[in-house]
Amino acid sequence: GNTLATDKMQQGELLIVKVTLEAGGEAVENIVVEDLLPAGLEIENANLKTSRAVSWCKDQQTLPLLHTDIRDDRLVAFTGRFSGRKACFYAVRAVTPGEFVLPAVMATCMYDPGIRSVNGAGRIRVVGGGDK
Repeated sequence: GNTLATDKMQQGELLIVKVTLEAGGEAVENIVVEDLLPAGLEIENANLKTSRAVSWCKDQQTLPLLHTDIRDDRLVAFTGRFSGRKACFYAVRAVTPGEFVLPAVMATCMYDPGIRSVNGAGRIRVVGGGDK
């Protein structure tokens, strides 16, 4: 549950991604959240028996998700109606050593293209067993 520096992730490490949306005082719905992954990370599919459950994530998740689509390079989530500040979580694993671009998270209303946000781009570094 602690914040991790994105410049020194250990290969094989399980990480939790937190995506926060803020709608303000007016309720919004039908928001599509698209979180593209850097090349060094893979989504840990929570539906597989081999994945590790991180129970505190479910307790803190406040964003009403109607559907999530897990792809090789991104998580796409569809929300229900919400207002204020809400968060969702998902697990990723650092798999490939190297330096990678961290794409911005995009959120768009499916039926009102005027409601959209792009935020959070940067860089990450995954280090292997012998790297420092």
